[in-house]
Amino acid sequence: MDYSRPNPTTSPPAPNRPTAGQPIRVRAFKANGTCYRHWQVKVTSVTEEWLETESKAGHEVWDRSGSWIGKFNICAVYWFDRPYNLFEIRDAQTDELIEIYINIGSPPRFSDGELHFTDYELDVVCLPGESARLVDEDEFAEAVETFGYSKDFQAACYQAAQEALTVANEWKR
Repeated sequence: MDYSRPNPTTSPPAPNRPTAGQPIRVRAFKANGTCYRHWQVKVTSVTEEWLETESKAGHEVWDRSGSWIGKFNICAVYWFDRPYNLFEIRDAQTDELIEIYINIGSPPRFSDGELHFTDYELDVVCLPGESARLVDEDEFAEAVETFGYSKDFQAACYQAAQEALTVANEWKR
């Protein structure tokens, strides 16, 4: 499997998906359906398989405790058939990669012109020059209790995390 940034010439976007250059809102949900965070992004490319977005430093992010201003440039890739999404966190001045961050969650879906996904609390982080590592297992354990994740669902999340570790380690811009 190729773990480099998707090639925007692979296939055209589906008719109900946004187009490059279009602003959209991304909403992240907990497993109980509660939106816990949302932000505005610009679509940079989209195909049948994935959607790529960007947000520049200075973008506003809303969560349950209020709003805050993002300090970094972020390029995100949302695959429509994978149980994770990837964020390239970049320095606002130099565009140097700070980290790759992968959320384990539902594949994204569109609703009323917005991109939605459910975050299952398990994440992968990869810093430049280091190997990717699994993080937030404590948050995942809490979510298992709070939302009643089955053993099979937990195993599927850990399997997705194993693939995400490979993606992060082999990611090419």
